[in-house]
Amino acid sequence: MNKRYVTHACIWATMMLFPLIFVHPSDTLDFTLGRLVRALSTTLGIMMVFYLNYLWLTPKLFGTKRLNLFIAINLVAIVLVMGFNELWWDISIKLMPTTDTPIPDDRPEFGIPPHKQHLLFFQFVSLMLTAVGSVAIRLARRSRELEKSQHEIMRMKNEAELKALRNQVNPHFLLNTLNNIYALIAFDQEKAQRSVDMLSQMLRYVLTDNNSTTVPLGNDIKFIKNLIELQRLRLPGSVTVTTSIDISEDSKTLVVPLLFEPLIGNAFKHGVCSTCNTSISIDMHEHNGTVTCEVVNTFCPKSKSDKSGNGIGLDQVQQRLDLQYPGRYTWEKKIIDAENEGGRKNYYTKLTINT
Repeated sequence: MNKRYVTHACIWATMMLFPLIFVHPSDTLDFTLGRLVRALSTTLGIMMVFYLNYLWLTPKLFGTKRLNLFIAINLVAIVLVMGFNELWWDISIKLMPTTDTPIPDDRPEFGIPPHKQHLLFFQFVSLMLTAVGSVAIRLARRSRELEKSQHEIMRMKNEAELKALRNQVNPHFLLNTLNNIYALIAFDQEKAQRSVDMLSQMLRYVLTDNNSTTVPLGNDIKFIKNLIELQRLRLPGSVTVTTSIDISEDSKTLVVPLLFEPLIGNAFKHGVCSTCNTSISIDMHEHNGTVTCEVVNTFCPKSKSDKSGNGIGLDQVQQRLDLQYPGRYTWEKKIIDAENEGGRKNYYTKLTINT
C-alpha cells in the first residue's frame, strides 16, 4: 500500500479518536459514544475542506487567473461544512442526550447566542487553516514532484549522452588504428597482436562493460592507457607524448564511466600538427578519493570541417559533471603560453573530482 495513503489514514483516525483522551472512567458507554459521534462531524468537515483543496481546487485553480473563484468556492464550502456541523450536532443531541457541557442560558430572542458565536468563529478559523494547510501541502508535493521530474529528465539525458558515447566509436580513429595494425603485421607481429588485443579491450569496455552509472576507476584507467597507446601508433614523429598515470588498474574508486576520455581525445585532436613539432602531456593521479586529470597539449585548433576528433564536446562533460558531481569538482580550461617555444600556445585543462 502507498505510504501516503497509510499516513493520511493514520492522521484522520487519530483525529476521530482524539475525544477518547478526555474520557473519564465513570463515563458511560452511551456518553462516550455520543461524544465520538459529535466529534465525528468536525473531523469529516475538516476532511471535506482538506481534500477539496488538495485534490481539486489547488491543482485546478490555485496559481491561475481564477484565484477569486478559488477563494469563493472555499468560503462556500466552509459555510456549508459549518452548517452541516450544526445540523449534525443538533441531531446527535436529540438522539444521544448528554450532560457533557451545560449550555449557557444566554439565548437571545433572535440571532446567534454568544456561546455559539465563539464556537462558530473557532470552526471558521479551523476550517480556514485547514484550507491553507492543504494548499501548502499540495504545493510542497508539487514542488517535490517537479524536482524529481527534472532530476529524472537530467538522468535520462545523461544516460542518453553516455549511450551515445559508448556507441560512438570514432570511425576515423578506428580506421587509422586498423591501418597501423595492418602495417605492423609486416614487420612486428608481436606488437600488432598487442595492438589488436588493446583495441578489442577498448571496444568491449565501450560497448558492454560500462553499462552502470558508475564503474571502478581502475577499469577506466585500463581503457585510457589502451587509448593512449593506440593513439601513439598513428602519430607522426613530430609529436611527443608524455604520460604520468599514478592510478592503479585495481582502483575500486567509483567514477562516472568515460568521463576523462573526451579530455584526452580532445588533446590528440587539437595537439597534433603535421607541419610542426607538437606535444601532449597527460597526468592523472588519485589521492584519498580525489581524482585529478591534467592534460596539456600544443594548441592546434582544427576547422569545423575536420571530423578527426572523438565527436564528444566538452560541454557534454560539463553537463555530466554538474549532474553527477555537483559542488564536488573543479575544472580549469585555458590557453597558456608554451615554455621556450617562441610564442606558441598550449591548451591546458585540469579536472579534479572529489568522489
